[in-house]
Amino acid sequence: MVVRCWRIGWLAVLLLCWQGVAPWRGVSAHPAWGIRVSAEGEIFFADVERNRVWKISRRGTLIPLLKGKHSHDLWLDQAGNLFGEHVYWDAANERWVNSRWRFNDDEKLVELGAPQRGAGLTRDAVGNQFGVESDAQTVRLLKRAPNGQVTTIAGNARGYADGPGEQARFTLIEAMELGQDGALYVRDKVCIRRVALDGSVVTLGGNPLAGVARGEHPRILGLAADARGNVFVADTEQGVVRRIGPDNRVTTVLATGWFWTPTGVTVVNDELYVLENLPESPLMLLAVSGIGPYIRVQKIAADGSVRTLATVWGPTTRLLLGAAILLGALFALWRLRRREGHRELAV
Repeated sequence: MVVRCWRIGWLAVLLLCWQGVAPWRGVSAHPAWGIRVSAEGEIFFADVERNRVWKISRRGTLIPLLKGKHSHDLWLDQAGNLFGEHVYWDAANERWVNSRWRFNDDEKLVELGAPQRGAGLTRDAVGNQFGVESDAQTVRLLKRAPNGQVTTIAGNARGYADGPGEQARFTLIEAMELGQDGALYVRDKVCIRRVALDGSVVTLGGNPLAGVARGEHPRILGLAADARGNVFVADTEQGVVRRIGPDNRVTTVLATGWFWTPTGVTVVNDELYVLENLPESPLMLLAVSGIGPYIRVQKIAADGSVRTLATVWGPTTRLLLGAAILLGALFALWRLRRREGHRELAV
């Protein structure tokens, strides 16, 4: 009887692992970099592994805010509205769809649909929205005014070149941040570009960012800018957070180690918040299986001290832990029964 239960326990563990690995087909091409902090001190961050948006309350409680939203980036306006995207595959029409949503203080979700031309997540205090328009030949950085008027800030033909307005060239703009100096900072594939209000574009920290380390091309995701002219970048490939100073010098402010890698950053009151995911390693198999921690948020205070604010664990972790406890109990019972059997034989 004990041996049969032991076999059933192993089958339960295998079933849990199989159910966890099943979502492997849904692995995202790259993790989210969206992390924002509200004026009240609440922290919001994106989770594309589980298609969720999380909130860390002012008391430090981790709360699943939204489900079913595949959003790489997030944005908070001055009114406290949270904006995000939802990217999904439309099998009927065989195309990718990128829709937008807004979540307000009343905990109401508003679906905004497909973005209008020039409308992006990033927006300024007067309601201007900044977005990207691109095709196989062109990449343009656009501004959409509250009255709907769309103008080109910079860019035209696809490529790479600093310069004014349409003379500048971009390769692939994904992440974007509005600095406190009014300039736009964009991640253009493997480099960081600063776009001034007059449309002039300059590259910060080199192309690629900070050069090439160990013969590997850097993979950078999130970025943020503070009031002092510093730009912080999540160098996901190297597992470090880099700071590009006003003098264009690049330094390392955080090394996350082997088990984690930074994907997103944001700066509030000289405090740096870092969104971290598991790096591309065998640990990712566990994350996809829903086993163990796979996202965490750290805070770097002005004095340089680092504190972990929250860690997200996979949903299969508790089930697997329960199965492991069950197996341990069955094994202990089996050993006890064997000892009792040996004693009976000895007598």
